[in-house]
Amino acid sequence: MLVGLPGLEPGTVTRFDATGTLKTDGQPPLAGLVAQPPVLLIDWDPEGDVWWKARPLRLRVVEGEGPPAFDAGERVLTVALAKSARHDVWLSSAVDLTRMPSHGPLRHILARAPAPQVRDALLGLARIGRLWAVAPARHVVLDHAVQHPVNAPDILALRALRALHDTHAVLSGEVRLHGASTDRVDMAAEWNEMTDVAPDAPAPVTRSAIGLHQQIHLARDHASEPPGPARSAAARYVERDDLLLLGVGGAHHGGPQFQSAHEFYDTRHRMVRYKAVAVSRFREYFRPELTEPEGATTRESLEVEVDVPSSAVPPPPRMLYAVPMFGWERSADPGSRVRTTRRRGGGLRVFLDRPWYESGDGELLGAVLWPGADCPVPDRLRAFVTQWGYDPIWSSMEPPQVPAAEHFRRRVAVGENLPLVEAGRVQVTVVGHEVEYDEERDLYVCDLELDLGEAYTPFVRLAFVRYQPSSIDGCHISPVAAAQIAQVAPERVVTIAAASDDPRQVSVALSGPGHGPANGLTDDSTWGADIDVWVEERVDGVVDPDLGWQRTTLAQVVLDSGPQVASGFIRWSGRVTLPSEHVPGQHRVVVAERERLIVDSHRPSFIGVGIGIDVEPGSATTERIVFAESFVV
Repeated sequence: MLVGLPGLEPGTVTRFDATGTLKTDGQPPLAGLVAQPPVLLIDWDPEGDVWWKARPLRLRVVEGEGPPAFDAGERVLTVALAKSARHDVWLSSAVDLTRMPSHGPLRHILARAPAPQVRDALLGLARIGRLWAVAPARHVVLDHAVQHPVNAPDILALRALRALHDTHAVLSGEVRLHGASTDRVDMAAEWNEMTDVAPDAPAPVTRSAIGLHQQIHLARDHASEPPGPARSAAARYVERDDLLLLGVGGAHHGGPQFQSAHEFYDTRHRMVRYKAVAVSRFREYFRPELTEPEGATTRESLEVEVDVPSSAVPPPPRMLYAVPMFGWERSADPGSRVRTTRRRGGGLRVFLDRPWYESGDGELLGAVLWPGADCPVPDRLRAFVTQWGYDPIWSSMEPPQVPAAEHFRRRVAVGENLPLVEAGRVQVTVVGHEVEYDEERDLYVCDLELDLGEAYTPFVRLAFVRYQPSSIDGCHISPVAAAQIAQVAPERVVTIAAASDDPRQVSVALSGPGHGPANGLTDDSTWGADIDVWVEERVDGVVDPDLGWQRTTLAQVVLDSGPQVASGFIRWSGRVTLPSEHVPGQHRVVVAERERLIVDSHRPSFIGVGIGIDVEPGSATTERIVFAESFVV
C-alpha cells in the first residue's frame, strides 16, 4: 500500500486490475469528514499462501505528470514527477481482514473501541494500511533529480551602493531563479582595471572573484536546515516568488538579517560584470564523472555590468609642467590646385607625475571652473579656480570673461555643483579630460584645447584636480593643484590656390586672430605683425626634405598693403608668380609671420675722464617668427 502518490485524486482508494487499469476500491474511512491523501493498493503476489515469500516491487520515477502505471509482469510501478519535484510517500502493508482472528494486535485495538462507528473506522484504516499501530508506514521521498538547475537565473535589477570610505559595495537588486532545483547562487564578478606601480609601466589587468554566495532554503527542508536566525545570509530568498533579494534587510518571518556585500579591499571605482551562477540541488545524486567537470552542475545568467563608485576623496594630481601644443591639419592631396593648412590654436599639453588611477578606472584630469558668470570669484578662492587674461603687450581682443565648460574643446565629462575639498560649501564646475601614458618620459600627459575666441596669445592659469565622475557624493574631486601660467598660440589658416589657366600664378591667404602694434611701439603701422612670402628651389644633391632648399630671386611676390580686419580677426593675402622655368615639385612657397616687438637696448656713455663707463637704458625694435608653413608646388 502506498499513500500520497502523485497523480491520484486525494481522498480515493484505488488498485490496478489485471489489465493494469486503475480502479476505485471503495472509499477511505471518515471520507468527507477530513482531507485524506490518495491510497494505492498493490497485491504483493506471494507464492501460494506463504506471505513471507511476497514478490518485490520496483519504483521508477519518470518526467511528466499523470497517474501512476503498473507493469504486473515486471512488478514495476512508474510514477511521473516534474523536474526537481519532491514528493513524500508512505509505504505500509494492509491487513487481510479474513485473517483478523489470528491478528492479535488488531483484535486488541478493536476490542477497546468505544463505539461501533469507531470500530468500523479502525477496520477500514487497517484494510488500506493506514492503521499505524498495526502496520507502521515507512516514509519514502521521491525526488526527480536534475544535473543542472531547471532554469538559468535571471538578474532583473542590480546596482552597487557605497558609503564614505567603504572598501566593499552593497549589491542591491533581484535575481529570479528556480529555487526547487537550486541549492546555492553565487554572484560571480569580473572587471578590468589599470595598475600603475613603478617601476613597471601602467598595464590593464583582469580580475575575478565571487562577490557573494547564498544558500537557497526551501520550506520543505525546514527539518534538516539550521534555524533561520542561525543562518549566515548574504541575500534573502522569497520562495513564493522564486526571487533572490539583494541588499540590506533585517530579520523577517524567522529569517536572518542579511547584507549583500562584495568586498574589494579598496575604495576605487570600477565597472564590474556580474553573473548569477546557480548550483544544482541534486549534485550528490549523480556519479562523480558527471559532476566534476567545470559547469557540469551549474547554470549562469547573462552578464550585467554594474558601476561601483569610488568612495574616497582622491589625492591631488602631481603637476610637473605645461607647454603650448599645436595641432596641424593639412590637405590630404599635395597635388591639389587648392591646399590649406590649419594650425589649431589654444592648445596646452600638461605633464603629470605617476601614479594615475588613484580613484580607479575612468579617472580624469579636471579643470576647475567658477560656475557663476555674473558673480566674480572671491579673492580667497582665486587660487582654486581656472583664470585667464589677455597679453598686455598687444592691443588685441580679450578672451571670454569667465572660463566655461564649452571653452574646453577636448572635454569628455562635465561635473556641476561639486564641492571644493578646500571649501566644502563652495560648489564649482569641473571639466574632465583623458590622460595618456608617455612611455618615453615615464609620465602622463593631458592635452587641452581652449576656445579663447579671437584673443591673441592670452595667458592661462589652470587649476587642476583628479576627477572621478563615478563617485559617491563629496568624493568626485581631489584637492586643487594649480599649474604654472602658460601662454597659448592663436589659430592660423593659410591657403594657396593655383590659377586654373596658369599654374605659375598662385594666390596666398593667411588668417586668424590678430593684434595691433606692441604697446609702446611708435611706428605708424596699425597691426603688430608682418607677413613674408618667398619662393625656394630644390638644391641638387641634398636628400633632407627640409634642408634641401634655397631662396630664388626669379619669383615675384606681391602682398596686399595691409590685412583686412574684422574685429580681432585679420586676413592677409597676396599673389606669387613662379619662375618661368618652373617644374612641378621643384619649388615651394613659404609663408611666415613675424611679430614686431620692443626690446631693451643699452648704449655706453662716458661719465668723465678717469671715472669710467656708464650704461644708459634705451629701447629698440626687433622681430620674431611666430608662424611658418611651406607648400611644394
